[in-house]
Amino acid sequence: MSSSHFFPDLSHSGQIRLRKAFPWLLLGITFLIWLWTLSPRFFLRMGNYQINQLGRFFGLAGYAYLSFALLFNSRLPLLEKLFGGLDCLYRLHHTLGSLGFFFMLIHPITFSLKWLFTRPEKALFFITPIHHIDKNLGVFSFWLFVLLLMVTYCKVLSYSKWKCSHSFLFMAFFIAALHIHLIGLHHKTPFLLSSFQLILTSLGILSFALKWVRPQKRYSVTHVEKLSPVVTSITLMPLDKPCSFIPGQFGFFSFWGKEAHPFTFCSHSKDQLTITVKNLGDFTSRLLHELKKDDIAFLEGPYGSFDYRKGLPRQVWIAGGIGITPFLSWVRSIEKSALQVDLYYTVPYEEEALFLEEFAAYSSFLTLHLIPSRKRGHITASEIKKELGTLSHTSLFMCGPPTMTQDLKKQFLALGLSEDDIFTEDFAFYST
Repeated sequence: MSSSHFFPDLSHSGQIRLRKAFPWLLLGITFLIWLWTLSPRFFLRMGNYQINQLGRFFGLAGYAYLSFALLFNSRLPLLEKLFGGLDCLYRLHHTLGSLGFFFMLIHPITFSLKWLFTRPEKALFFITPIHHIDKNLGVFSFWLFVLLLMVTYCKVLSYSKWKCSHSFLFMAFFIAALHIHLIGLHHKTPFLLSSFQLILTSLGILSFALKWVRPQKRYSVTHVEKLSPVVTSITLMPLDKPCSFIPGQFGFFSFWGKEAHPFTFCSHSKDQLTITVKNLGDFTSRLLHELKKDDIAFLEGPYGSFDYRKGLPRQVWIAGGIGITPFLSWVRSIEKSALQVDLYYTVPYEEEALFLEEFAAYSSFLTLHLIPSRKRGHITASEIKKELGTLSHTSLFMCGPPTMTQDLKKQFLALGLSEDDIFTEDFAFYST
């Protein structure tokens, strides 16, 4: 069933506004539900009751944020369509997870304030497992979240090990769920509040279940071609019903039964797929050196909403390194076009640039600008505007490392380009 049956098709600007508003919207709903269930005596002078209720609000807000953080990490196509792409969902997942951890952190700290000046030792031991089982579950969940967030932000593990550790978020969430519902049984939580908590728990369970039911299609490797010392082109033929995709989209490919990794579809034919892989880590290094004809791949997807058809006829495309692949998919799918495109292709050195002859063949509507950044420096928005003369009535599409796309986006916004005309696809989660 099409996702349009569930959600209206939002414009690009509508998706931007939704992504910005969603954390505030979720916090507002949580606050109103909490406020509705308060006793009138909360609004009298400050005391232990008020401190306890504030602590419960912070815990509820943290639980709500973490529930949706897990949901936004589930690759649910309905949500991808609504929020404007999987990379946007992953950024929102990161934001909600960070907010959830923040509220989870101040949740026990708030409870301990009532003992801070009278019994400081009790305040100190509040986050140790010396309570009844319902509260101890909250302590265990709290410290597991602390450990997982430290691993994530300190970046002390390789991608594969971090990915494995990230799966323990579900364990921390489910322990927190047990804590919340057991506390609710002991304290006779109001119906509205307990219903909201049950919905949040259900979303967490749904997110966990979705990890195991994602549909996959089987493909067989038909050709492996080394394009450079660090880049390989892989052609695959479907063994099941072919994957139907829009040029510029990507899928998650798994080889040899290993963890799935995302790669852009570079071809436009449904009868075969071509992906371009750059050596960026252990997995991609193994692909470059060990993949051979007739190896089996499993494909999950397609994903992505990076589509030039959303833009104006006058367009600027900016690619960073292997971020050239969606643009390659676009030009291969265009037969006749009224587009006027300037493609800025940034690579460290000229010899690392790929597909130059192929892009040159589309000179009827595309002008290629090769930017060897180690030689002449990084491209800036001011340079592009000066070279083109104007950016009015222009749509901007960028794909590359987040540091590049986000920095350039700020520069273009400062020059007056509307955020509604800027389309980006980051591939931080491509670096595998």
